[in-house]
Amino acid sequence: MSLPTPDIVEFVATGEKGILTNPLCKIYIDLSTTGPHVAQLVEKALVASGIAVVDAPVSGGVRGAIGGTLSIMTACNAELFEQVKPILSKIGHAFYVGQQVGQGQMMKLVNNLLAGTALAITAEAFAIGSKAGLDPAIMLDVINASSGKNDATMNKFPKSVLDRSFSYGFTTGLMHKDIELCMSEAQRMGVPTYVASAVRQLWLHTSTQFGGDSDFTNIVRCVEQWADVQVGRLK
Repeated sequence: MSLPTPDIVEFVATGEKGILTNPLCKIYIDLSTTGPHVAQLVEKALVASGIAVVDAPVSGGVRGAIGGTLSIMTACNAELFEQVKPILSKIGHAFYVGQQVGQGQMMKLVNNLLAGTALAITAEAFAIGSKAGLDPAIMLDVINASSGKNDATMNKFPKSVLDRSFSYGFTTGLMHKDIELCMSEAQRMGVPTYVASAVRQLWLHTSTQFGGDSDFTNIVRCVEQWADVQVGRLK
């Protein structure tokens, strides 16, 4: 199963006419990003009905799904992991992150906090450089050969920002949702999030400005508007 939001996952798994009521279901593998709380609620309901649960959120986006190169952050008991690993290996690399359902979710939230932060700060850095008269294409070449490189500079900017297509394949709303989930877990555990709080605000603004269904590379356009500059070629 791979669904967009925690409430949809919970409804499909445990709601009326959901997986919980399907006698044919023996193993439930969830590739969605729900956060640990919902994953554990679903697990409790399904296990009580004899359904084994595999917590397996993924990273890699549309390109990774098509190419079979997703990273799959899997949490379940070790024996079950070995049973489902051949299935998961058809769509990517299955990492075993722990026995407790919810640990896969936590791994995904931490990953997406980093990915969302990298894209946000890269948008600001390129706005600064562009405003100062630097060529964004040259900036990419230099940064990707230097210590500032990250996934945004290596993939998202060359594929979806410099050409102004803003079509990388992941939505603003989903990134904002994942960061909110991560922040909630951090708050619950008492972990300070000074940097992440600023990142969350920028993703909230992008989602409000361009809509949750917009491609998440539109975060660059938010920063461009504030800075009165354009990153990438003119149309």
